[in-house]
Amino acid sequence: GIYEYEVLLPEQVAKEGAVMLQAARLYYNTGNFERVISVLDKGLEDSAYLYSQEAVYALKAVSYARMAEYDSSIKEFKNASCLKENDRDASIRTVEKLKELRYKDPNIARLLSVFPGAGYLYAGHKGTALTSFLVNGLLMYATYTCLEKENYGLAGVLGFVSLSFYVGNITGAGRSAIRCNDSHREKLLRDLERTNYMFN
Repeated sequence: GIYEYEVLLPEQVAKEGAVMLQAARLYYNTGNFERVISVLDKGLEDSAYLYSQEAVYALKAVSYARMAEYDSSIKEFKNASCLKENDRDASIRTVEKLKELRYKDPNIARLLSVFPGAGYLYAGHKGTALTSFLVNGLLMYATYTCLEKENYGLAGVLGFVSLSFYVGNITGAGRSAIRCNDSHREKLLRDLERTNYMFN
């Protein structure tokens, strides 16, 4: 669809409001939010969207939110008098939540993981935190026991496995914090899309 819009369609057809709106939706689905806004702005200049202003303003405002340009998104929603008041107000509240969202710092999660499981706990994954604590604790205890009994071969193997789990605990906690951040942000963005009937 994007190829046809950019290359194959005659210029006159490509400038039609319905075609430009569909092209903007295709760009949205591919994650090219800057192109969404440029296509919509061009159509607004040419007054191509007089029949579907709600869809245009909503798509533009949500695209700004996807790019984390929250002030621009709020401004678009406030200027979109064509949108239903309830939907517009709900959208502004959602974007404000996105703007104020407190993210978990992956570096803090990694630092806390010096104590096995603490980084996962910080990232909000309690079950993984408990598992990490137990597995690392048991491996360290098994390594210590082998050293105490002078079974150095097995202690070396267990020590290597223990160290691998320990390092995995640290890196995994950082990734877990990133996933937690992405999950919270994506949930709010999906709410914003539903409020604005993006996929209806």
